Amino acid sequence: MSNSEYNKRINERWESGVEHHPEAKQIVRAIAEYLPDLDLKFGGDGDSGEELLFALSLWIDDGKPDFVPDWDK
Repeated sequence: MSNSEYNKRINERWESGVEHHPEAKQIVRAIAEYLPDLDLKFGGDGDSGEELLFALSLWIDDGKPDFVPDWDK
């Protein structure tokens, strides 16, 4: 899937008001807690934390496809 297709799906999810997956929330909040220098922001359109929540929610919707390259397994 291309980046534009992912972006389209994220926009559709946002426009429809679909909630983020609880697991996505847990992962992103853990990243924010353990890596505070990333300075993730939540609550507004386009905030870095919100973007991660949308992306992780799509990844979960898609059945958590494996994107780990063979050399890193």
